Amino acid sequence: MLATAETLVGRLCDLLFWIAGLAVAAMMLHITADIFGKNLFRAPIHGTLEITTYYYMPLVALAPLAVVQRNHEHIFVELFSQKFSPRLNAGLDAFMSFLTVIFFGLIAWFSFEEALSKTLKGDYVYVVFFDLQTWPTRWMVPLVSGVVVLVASLQVVIGLGRAFGSDTHTFTSD
Repeated sequence: MLATAETLVGRLCDLLFWIAGLAVAAMMLHITADIFGKNLFRAPIHGTLEITTYYYMPLVALAPLAVVQRNHEHIFVELFSQKFSPRLNAGLDAFMSFLTVIFFGLIAWFSFEEALSKTLKGDYVYVVFFDLQTWPTRWMVPLVSGVVVLVASLQVVIGLGRAFGSDTHTFTSD
């Protein structure tokens, strides 16, 4: 059952990572087309700044967080823990993953409330010739935070298994 959960959550992480990559590519193409249009044809793409700000950047900045958590690639300092036993380190990792669950759970909760509020209001920004709906991208924060909570929850279970048992299983992209 744990392996199935890891597979499903791992696929969610990979999907978010691919979405971030596609957002980077789309943003580069969009900005390049805007620059060419502005300089060659005196016809910029209206709303490029707003679309970049409200659509591309949240995807680029947030979507990879789940993969970073899954692969244990957040910044950490081993000043004291490098001398700990493997079991104690596993327990410490489980505790830190538990704190991550709490932290990202709170972010998911409060950003969900904000996204729901913005959705119900039909949040938008006015661009020169049109209104750009911004409420859809507000859902990125609770979505990614929720996936990070899933990843960190699995890491808590795995870490506790390694700390109190003989399980040497790790949840990474390998």
